Amino acid sequence: MKRAGTMILAGIIFLLLLLYVVNTQSPWDLQQVDGVLERYSITTNEEFSAFIDDSVRLGQIWTLIDEKNLSVMLLMLGGGVICIVAGVHMVLDKLFVKRFYEKPDMRYAVRRGVLLYLFLVGLLLLKFIGGLLWYNALAILVLVIAVEYAFSSGNRVRTETRTDNA
Repeated sequence: MKRAGTMILAGIIFLLLLLYVVNTQSPWDLQQVDGVLERYSITTNEEFSAFIDDSVRLGQIWTLIDEKNLSVMLLMLGGGVICIVAGVHMVLDKLFVKRFYEKPDMRYAVRRGVLLYLFLVGLLLLKFIGGLLWYNALAILVLVIAVEYAFSSGNRVRTETRTDNA
């Protein structure tokens, strides 16, 4: 349970760092945004929001985003999501699956946290390119489930082989 608490605490720290980065750094490439504001004579927040919505819908938002700041934000989000999901997974594993003297398996918890994070990033990137449709999201979900199944069945085969040889 100590590891689960540590993972949840680390996840909270990552999310606090993400909050700090979001408040201090802009995800926008300011030179590109200034050029767009001048080119299309955008003066109000409503016009800019409408332009951003159109850019997302058309998949052209990448020209306005600063990739360095976005990657830092995604890494902080990834650390937070992975650690919190792993911590909660280990708590639930200990409470409902493992016996009293058994420790929860951290590898499975972290792997499932990584898969959930990759699913969320996949949805976000689909949204950025204007391709967030139900069948694309479903395809990513099926891919994540297939990867989890492949890892789980591979672990079962190795475990059964070890017990047969022993």
